[in-house]
Amino acid sequence: MNEFTFLKDKLVLVTGVSSTDLRYKNIGQALAELLARNGSQVIAVSRDLEKCEKAISHLKEEGLSIDSKQCDITDYSQVESLFNWIKETYGCLNYLINNAGTEGKLEPLDELSLDNIDTVIATNGKGTLYCLKEAIKLMKDRLKENNKEDCSIINISSIAAEIGMPNTSVYAYAKAGIASIGRVATIELNEYALKTNTSPIRVNTILPGVIRTPMHGRFLDDNGLEGIPPSESTSPEELAKCIITRLNEKFLMGSVSIIDGGYTAQ
Repeated sequence: MNEFTFLKDKLVLVTGVSSTDLRYKNIGQALAELLARNGSQVIAVSRDLEKCEKAISHLKEEGLSIDSKQCDITDYSQVESLFNWIKETYGCLNYLINNAGTEGKLEPLDELSLDNIDTVIATNGKGTLYCLKEAIKLMKDRLKENNKEDCSIINISSIAAEIGMPNTSVYAYAKAGIASIGRVATIELNEYALKTNTSPIRVNTILPGVIRTPMHGRFLDDNGLEGIPPSESTSPEELAKCIITRLNEKFLMGSVSIIDGGYTAQ
């Protein structure tokens, strides 16, 4: 039985869908699976097509509606091509989940390598902005045809945007920017909706805590599990449910939500 009936027949793009570590599921994997099982047409995106296809192969075998596409979101031309393909193939886009991100190297501020700064900001910062830019253009085009089309965007940030953690300066810097841009987008898009008499494109931000994914698995391998909430409150599957619930909240715009199993409440 479907948990989220509003997802049926919606076109959803999820970035950062890959499979890299058999011990931990990627957040993008969990999102793609939940979306597909609830009747969405899913476009799963990764810079590494082989890892993307590995992550969703079982869903394709089940006959669910899901495509895999290669796109390096740090390259604007590739992002532009992806959204042009979506427009030509499907004509619209209902939901975008900007999930792709990287933690980079964990380095003290005074020892930051320039390559690390460039890599983390290119993915978490520029990549998110590029996808936002193209998604909003595509959604506005659709709203001109159907002024009540349901369009929503979720940007995935991190609790690093809110709390200090050692050696995460460039990651925190980029993730804080993601939290801020959602508010800016909301102001712009609400003004656009009023001006054009269309449904607003909703933009919200999620700040996950320590979720048991390949990214955090690398961190946990080095630092142990002390202070990490129980596994049931930090699974990608549970986080995916929280994220998808927010896609459909009609009055939720410009919000920044911490979802961390109580980690920052300590």
